[in-house]
Amino acid sequence: MNRLAEILNKNILWSEAYEIHKETVRDFYRRAGVILKGSIELKPFDSKVLEMEKNLFSILFTAVIINLGINRELIPFYTLSVHCMRALVTGCDNILDDEYKEVIPFRFGENGKIMKSVFMIMTADRIISGLALEKYRDGAISYEKASNLSPSVIRVLSDSGTEENEEEGFRSQYDYPEPDIMIDNYLYRKTGTLFEAPVNLLTEMGEITSEEAETSRTMLSLFGIGCQLLDEIKDFREDILSGGPNMVASLMRHGKYSISKDGITDFAINTNTGAEREKAFNRARKECFKLASGYFLKAARLLPETVPGFTTHQFYALAGHIKQLILKDDDTTGDLF
Repeated sequence: MNRLAEILNKNILWSEAYEIHKETVRDFYRRAGVILKGSIELKPFDSKVLEMEKNLFSILFTAVIINLGINRELIPFYTLSVHCMRALVTGCDNILDDEYKEVIPFRFGENGKIMKSVFMIMTADRIISGLALEKYRDGAISYEKASNLSPSVIRVLSDSGTEENEEEGFRSQYDYPEPDIMIDNYLYRKTGTLFEAPVNLLTEMGEITSEEAETSRTMLSLFGIGCQLLDEIKDFREDILSGGPNMVASLMRHGKYSISKDGITDFAINTNTGAEREKAFNRARKECFKLASGYFLKAARLLPETVPGFTTHQFYALAGHIKQLILKDDDTTGDLF
C-alpha cells in the first residue's frame, strides 16, 4: 500500500467505499465478458485496474452514495450503474478527443480506437439494461425503477453531452468568453454536472429527494470544477489550436493585458511572440490555478457532511495527488494549498 492509500484508508467510510468499488469493477468485467462471449474476447482481468490511484473519483462517488443513507442492499446496484456511466462517458470522450482510455479491456484491434470505444459504449449500455432487469426479477427494485434506470442515466449525463455538442459546433466561431461565463456555461456544464451525476442518479430514481442531495451534489460539483480548471492549464495549447474554449485563454483575453483572440492563437502556435503575451499567459495560468485551489477549498468545507471523518490532511493529500496526475511534471504552478 502506498502513502496516499495509507492516508485515505484511515477514513472508515473511504476504506469501505474502496472495497465496494473494487467488487464493482470485478462485477463489471464479469458482466462485460458474459455479454461479449462468442463475439469479442477480453484480456484477462488485471488487478492493477483496482489500484486506488486509478479510481479516486469513483471511490469518492461511492463514499458519498453510502453516506446518503439509501438501502444498503442497493448500493452495489447504484455503484455498478455509476461505473457504467464512467464507461459511457469515457467512450464518448475517446471518440470526441481522438484518444483511447480503456475501461473494458478488449483484446481485438490493438491499434484501433474508434470501434473499441463504440463497443465500450454499447457494452456499458447493455450492462445497465441487464442489471435493471436482473434486480427487478430478484425483487430488489420495482418494475417502474427498472424501467427508469436507462432513461435516468441519459438524463443525468445530458447536460455535459449538450455542452460538448455546443463546443464542437462553435469551434473557431467565437471570441473567448469572460471567466464568469466560462465557469457557468462551460466548466460547470462540462465537468461539474458529471461529478454531480452519481447523486443526481439517486434523485432521478427516487432514492433521495433533491433537498437531501443538495450538499453532496454541490461538493462534487465544486470538486469537479477544480479538476477541470487544472485541465484547462494542461490543455491550453491543444484547446486553442483545436478552436475550443479554454479558461486560461479567457483570462488572457479579459485580464490585465487584453490579448486578442488572434494574439492568443499566435502564442499557442509559437510562444516566442512577444513579452506581453508571455506575461499575460503566465498571469492567466496563475489565476486559473488559484481558481482551482479555491474550488477545492469550497468542496473541502462540505466534506464533513458528505464524507464524514475525512480530515483536512486527507483532503490535501487527495487534491494534491490529483493535481500531480493532471499537471504531472509542471512545477511552475506550485502547491494547491
